[in-house]
Amino acid sequence: MIVIKKTMAFLLSDYKKLLEFLKKKGYSFGPVKTYYEGVIPPFIFLRHDVDRFSSRAVKMAQAEHDLNVSSTYYFRCGRKGAFPSGSIKKIAALGHEIGFHYETMVREKGDLSASLKLFGHELEGLRKIADVKTVSAHGSPLSRYYNADIRKRLPLKRFSLVGEPMVDMDFSKILYVTDTGGTFGSQHNLRDRSVGRNFKIPSSPFSLGEMLVPEKEPMILLSCHPERWPCGGVGLLQAAGMDMGAIVLKKIVRSLRR
Repeated sequence: MIVIKKTMAFLLSDYKKLLEFLKKKGYSFGPVKTYYEGVIPPFIFLRHDVDRFSSRAVKMAQAEHDLNVSSTYYFRCGRKGAFPSGSIKKIAALGHEIGFHYETMVREKGDLSASLKLFGHELEGLRKIADVKTVSAHGSPLSRYYNADIRKRLPLKRFSLVGEPMVDMDFSKILYVTDTGGTFGSQHNLRDRSVGRNFKIPSSPFSLGEMLVPEKEPMILLSCHPERWPCGGVGLLQAAGMDMGAIVLKKIVRSLRR
């Protein structure tokens, strides 16, 4: 573990240990789509936003597969209209759910009509690679526009989708835990939070595992970005450095918006 001014980076092996520890406590795991199918607590929905370094997502997906665990991987569309198809196919082949991580409001500069049109176009492109049932907005914290502004206006049935977890999940009963900001419960998380219960205590995977118990938290949505969970020391330094840079930029943006 490397700590840089309240920013942390962790190894993929630490993520595996976290899942193993929570599994021993009695938690079951599954992808986001299982929420709409019905689950029996204690249960943890696993979500991964693949913002960059899709090869790390493949390694995380394999690690989960080795533990007999399935999760959801949300992929963004590149600026040139392409998805990392090779990584997506590998992850889907391991039995994981593939979802769409949209950022169309930012790309269309807040134009709702144009954003929905682009949303449909990019979703169609992703579906040429894998089946898609759920979608989730990308935070884009450095933009003045907010992708989540279209969440409640998405015609899910028209797009043959079952849900958008940050809108449809009952976060009065589900605890939202994310590594956005560099660690779980980070104070540097600007936009990635639920409308209900959010984990707010800065924690490593080790301390998080100790704090989560089925009796107090029977339902959890755990969101981890694969880019923050590399396999080796070089990747650790890179992930920590990227988060530190992002925190500096966020502070500048926050100051300007004030």
